Order: sequence, then C-alpha cells, then structure tokens
Amino acid sequence: MSASEGAVIAVEYDESDRDSMEENVSKFGLNNVLIVPDTNPETLEMLPVPTTAFIVATEKLEGELRALLARNPKMRIIIYTLELNILAQIPALFEKYRIGNMEALQISVSKLRANGMFETKPVPWIISGVAGE
Repeated sequence: MSASEGAVIAVEYDESDRDSMEENVSKFGLNNVLIVPDTNPETLEMLPVPTTAFIVATEKLEGELRALLARNPKMRIIIYTLELNILAQIPALFEKYRIGNMEALQISVSKLRANGMFETKPVPWIISGVAGE
C-alpha cells in the first residue's frame, strides 16, 4: 500500500500463497500490483516495467534481483524473510547490486487467546532499498 503509483511486481512461487496475495490485493483495492510465479525473462517481458518489487526471499534471491534490475535498474526493492541466514546475506547483495538507502523493519505480532495467554506469531524482517542510488 506504500507504493500506490507505478507498477509493483510481487514474486511468489507457491500457488496457494499467490492466491492469498491476490485476495489481499483485491481486498485492499490495489490496482498496480502484479503477482508473478517467477522472474524468468519471458514472464517479466509481458509486464509493465516495475517501479517496485516485492520479493519473498529464498535461495533464488540474487537471481531475482538480477532479473528485476535488468528490467528497471532504478527500482525500489522490498524483501520479506523469516530466515536469519538469508537476512544476513542481504546487505552484501544490496551493495553488489548498488541498492542504497537500505532500511530493515521487524514486525512482531502477538494474539491474546481466550485463555488469557499470548500467542506469538512469526516475526518477519522487511528490508527495503532503492536501486541506482
């Protein structure tokens, strides 16, 4: 929702997670978000040039960054991860691909259950930066 202008490309390999993302895009009335199953050149060539990319980090992260930046070398990158080993690699990847203004945000959500106990949900990291700066 913070990228209301331009084309937002969201990369999600898992079909059921893509379906959930599509539901959220529709629910929040986002008209500029395109959810794709991969960053293959054939997939990206059919889409508008992205101004923002949202990536759920996997071991494919570097290849995804390379493919997306080939389409637009001056785009905003947003990466979501729960994995510390992937999180630790991101600063070096941002430096390698000249993605500046890096920010990291960690979100913590707890839910109060009926028995009065708090249930803690996974605590994701969201890392963002702007390429070409």
